[in-house]
Amino acid sequence: MGPIMERKHALVIGGSISGLVSAQILAKYFEIVTIIEKDDIKSSDVRNGTPQANHIHTLLVKGKQVLSEIFPELEKEMMESGALGLDYILNGQYFIDGYWTPRFSSGLDSYFSSRTLFEFTIRKQVEKNNKIQFMNGLVTGLVTDNNKHVSVKIKSGKDFSSEQILHGDIVVDASGRNSKTSEWLQDIGYAKPEETHVDSNIGYATRCYKIPKEYQNLKEFIVILNHPPHQPKMGGILPIEGKRWKVTMYSIGKDLPTTDEKEFLEFSRTLADQRVYDMIKNAEPESEIHGYRVRGSRVIHYERAKVWPENYIVIGDAVCTFNPFYGQGMTIAVLGCKLLDEFLKKNLSESNQKKLPLEFQKELYKRNSHPWLLSTGEDFRWPTTKGQRPSAPARMMQAYADSILYLSPHSKLAAKSFQEMMQMTRSPLVLFHPKLMVQLLMRKMKLKI
Repeated sequence: MGPIMERKHALVIGGSISGLVSAQILAKYFEIVTIIEKDDIKSSDVRNGTPQANHIHTLLVKGKQVLSEIFPELEKEMMESGALGLDYILNGQYFIDGYWTPRFSSGLDSYFSSRTLFEFTIRKQVEKNNKIQFMNGLVTGLVTDNNKHVSVKIKSGKDFSSEQILHGDIVVDASGRNSKTSEWLQDIGYAKPEETHVDSNIGYATRCYKIPKEYQNLKEFIVILNHPPHQPKMGGILPIEGKRWKVTMYSIGKDLPTTDEKEFLEFSRTLADQRVYDMIKNAEPESEIHGYRVRGSRVIHYERAKVWPENYIVIGDAVCTFNPFYGQGMTIAVLGCKLLDEFLKKNLSESNQKKLPLEFQKELYKRNSHPWLLSTGEDFRWPTTKGQRPSAPARMMQAYADSILYLSPHSKLAAKSFQEMMQMTRSPLVLFHPKLMVQLLMRKMKLKI
């Protein structure tokens, strides 16, 4: 194959959100796109590959905006399926450092649902694209040729008993946290990539409840925040489709929530505020309690590779996983797909296409750097967190951001600015507005009096 990439067949490993969205992007440039997924690709239930799907998931405002560009009908279908459109400030109650944040219309709105409905609805959008096909199969490795192109080894058919090799002009690994790309590349002679790990020892427990009659007209979600380093517990209620609440208990480092019914309720009672406990203590459960332990955050540094396949890209959680507490995961995955669109649009008509995959990995790393620092910087406020600590400037920025967070119950400007940063609609520079800095100074002076 010459230096110009053929545009016939694209392969996507994994039917995750990043896999589905990247397939939709690839269909703009390739004749056929095949999504290879080992789970039941027609099921609307939780896929085995997403055990965290039972817990609260949120789509940040930036993620919603980008998805609306890629799938213009997605929001409409989500709402028709029962998702709720909520404003992150008007409809969000946040208990922070002993106070509730102000509520007002901010324009920072997204749709809220179960992860299962969200992924299922995106899949239905993708299925409308006649250039995309699904294949039920298990990718077991890579093979390569002398031109540094890779193909995938697949087991398919009943019980995955049939083996074959599938060729693609471009191959995208979107298989999530359990990606085997690092091992696969080593198996065919590439160097083992470096990795960065941050282990914060996080535990979740989540249960669905029927919304009691007295709360069914209440369009809001509730978050009782923890407070480093002494109050690790937090919890939240999120309304989802079917007039249900998803209720999640969370802790970091110690006192992790369990799946025991009495302990789950007691955990909610010992949060910094008892509003969640008061709302669920007499509510009717609609599911068992699902537990989940997070292995931590991880970056696989593919961007540092000296040699890289000329048709292979790694995206989403397969390259960078975040502490799910901060709600960044789905949005980061979507933004990675948007970056893929930008790269393909720019480079497919150029003669340096063989460098496209590695250049993509380098740019993806840069784009992920800020949310990574935001997430891991917060993790390191807890003494039990292990791993490579952020630099001194990053720690200073984190401390300043925390001061704005604690100001937000007392300032609409602080509340909105902090949310704009968290929702990725504004850069962290939004926290340095002169009026906001004055308000912060006044608050600190008041507390010293």
